[in-house]
Amino acid sequence: MAAVACGRSFMRKLIADKVECPSTPRDSHDQERAEHASFARWCYRHRLIVVIAWLVILATVIGVDRSPGATPTPTPSTLPGTESAKALQPAQRGAAKQSGDSDSIVWHVPSGSVNDPAVRTRITASVTASRQVPVGRRVTSPYTPTGAVQISRDGKTAYATIVFTKLAAELPGRTSSA
Repeated sequence: MAAVACGRSFMRKLIADKVECPSTPRDSHDQERAEHASFARWCYRHRLIVVIAWLVILATVIGVDRSPGATPTPTPSTLPGTESAKALQPAQRGAAKQSGDSDSIVWHVPSGSVNDPAVRTRITASVTASRQVPVGRRVTSPYTPTGAVQISRDGKTAYATIVFTKLAAELPGRTSSA
């Protein structure tokens, strides 16, 4: 009867080698190993239940973590005084300056140059008017030292970049450019 509890492969060995069936573990280590093996067999036989249980546990942990009023888990970049937090500060300051969408205003002259006094006066007036837009954060003129690269090599085309305080979808009176 003890041989039946050991399983078929062990039964074959028992018959062939006349080996005794270890029906009970010898010490606590063998007992622990037997329990783990039993649990592993159960998990394998009921793998769908195990997978569903893990998914429920994962969903519960995520739900609790993201629930209203839950305190976010601090990360190295959010802990004050850490190297990560110090390295992230300049990037966050720069991101605040570029938080809205941007667009370009392009001028092209078929003859002459955008540096001609008459053309320059009209472009400067247009840039000045663009700076008056309430949702405009910054306008880079092609006639400033940083905007000088915004004039083409042949001098016939120039552009100004306007950075808005909001995303394009949030701008009043927006039109689709597509």
